[in-house]
Amino acid sequence: MCTWLVASCAVQAEVSNSELPLATKADIFGTYLGSFTVDYSDEVSHTRYSEGRIAYNPERHSIFIDSNHRDDAIAEFAIPEELSHSNDIQQLPKAAMLQPYRRLFASAATGNPHGIDKIGGMSLVRGELVVQAYETYDASGKNPHTTLIVRQPQNLAESRIDGFFEMEGAARTSMYISEVPDEWKTALGGSWIAGMGAGMSINSRFSEGPSLYVFDPEDFRGRVSGRIPTRKHLDYPFNRALSSQLYEDPESGGWDSYNSTGKNLLWTQISAARFAFVVPGTRTFAVIGKSGALKNSGGYKILNDEGYRCPGPCAYDNEDIHTYYWLYDLEEVLTASNTYDQVPYEYGIFDDRFLTYGKQGANGLISGGSFDAGSNHLYLIRPSVGKNGRFPVISIYKVGSAALQRAEAP
Repeated sequence: MCTWLVASCAVQAEVSNSELPLATKADIFGTYLGSFTVDYSDEVSHTRYSEGRIAYNPERHSIFIDSNHRDDAIAEFAIPEELSHSNDIQQLPKAAMLQPYRRLFASAATGNPHGIDKIGGMSLVRGELVVQAYETYDASGKNPHTTLIVRQPQNLAESRIDGFFEMEGAARTSMYISEVPDEWKTALGGSWIAGMGAGMSINSRFSEGPSLYVFDPEDFRGRVSGRIPTRKHLDYPFNRALSSQLYEDPESGGWDSYNSTGKNLLWTQISAARFAFVVPGTRTFAVIGKSGALKNSGGYKILNDEGYRCPGPCAYDNEDIHTYYWLYDLEEVLTASNTYDQVPYEYGIFDDRFLTYGKQGANGLISGGSFDAGSNHLYLIRPSVGKNGRFPVISIYKVGSAALQRAEAP
């Protein structure tokens, strides 16, 4: 009998998708393999104060990583042979540079007429690097440009960069990309996922909860730009925010968006989804990000308990923000009447091992990720670790180990 995450094709041959198990936090994140850091600079940019986006490259056991947030560049680094379990950033091994930084937006085949200025999620897709991107402050909420394709990522310096493409869903596809396991490609109607969940300005343009759009990379083939069709499975407009149907503010009668009741631990205006993937051999759509105002409410541009005036949504307690996760049942997602009806079956604090707090809130939150189905390794980046929030740290988790240990126990 097949256990989940072992020989996914065999699992599919034996059971239908509805019979696949649901994963838990322990199943997905139970085995922490260790972390490393990246500290590099060249004439183009450096790794400090990045947005925190990565893409794993199995060909060279390396990662592509974004640059300082002002420079819209990417570089490639070799993952160290040995990782560390230390929470002291000074004790972590450092990745070695394989390819220096190259700026993306100025090299786009279409130019950058809509002023895209931030790198979003990225992933290697059939040997090409797909990079999502967005505009920091899109006041109209109508910027159509979303995607660049680095055609030869093994040669960053000279590769053609096609795009900008226009993925249906626009900014709601901008924060993460991951491959759909074989057993779910037919049901979801595509082979790759793109999505996001809050965490940017202009709430009319984003999903107030994790989104799930599916696309086919074939639509990029032989094209320089154009529209990329998607299928939408999860998407939460602001007036249908993830927790809005469950938690009401007794004063306003609307959504308890800052948890004034103390009951809304599901999704607040401080929540954001930063990476998501379907766990192979299961019905689970796993989402990782951040959430806050879990203990003591919050507000927009408030003065927090440390006397700091927040630039946007924040908690009154400067330490009331955490890494977070949400787990969805894909069978429920696919059978829902609306894309905003579904609620995760499990959620909570994820892994705060590198978090430090200052008056402005937390450093060490997760901002991006990459999943390698070949090794079942999950790579997550914390772009601003340490007291000064300067260094990116990449942590690696072995997905599925806890479940396999239970299945193999006598």
